[in-house]
Amino acid sequence: QTIDVVEIKPLIEECLIVVGSKMSGIEVKVDCPHGLRAEIKRSQIGQVLMNLLANAADAVQERYEHDPEAPKAILVHAVENGDMRLHLAVEDSGSGVPADLREKILNPFFTTKEVGKGTGLGMAIVIRILEAHDVGLFVEDSESLGGAKMLMRSRVG
Repeated sequence: QTIDVVEIKPLIEECLIVVGSKMSGIEVKVDCPHGLRAEIKRSQIGQVLMNLLANAADAVQERYEHDPEAPKAILVHAVENGDMRLHLAVEDSGSGVPADLREKILNPFFTTKEVGKGTGLGMAIVIRILEAHDVGLFVEDSESLGGAKMLMRSRVG
């Protein structure tokens, strides 16, 4: 696969369409400047985004099932920092990822989902793709939505 200079906002929007059925009832906000580009393998970063969006939607729905008063929101944002680095994050209003599980969720076959709901391979595939792009994935708390924040950092083209 070739690395291309790809506009980020249309890629995010396409990924949201593909995982659209999972987004039912969730308020999704995309905060990405028009014209922001990065050198990436488009289909692979699309796969990463779809996986992170699907996981975020699952987390939001799961929290809502336990707490019907909980907000249902996902925020995708991308910015170019002055150091020519792209920061792309997916945040959600789910229950978040406890500190003791943040390393584990990146391992193959580890899942926090109930039996039959997850294979534990999604994040392992995400990590493999990101490593090939020389990108790190950081699991943090979402300050704005209260759930998890998956932050990717890469070079901007």
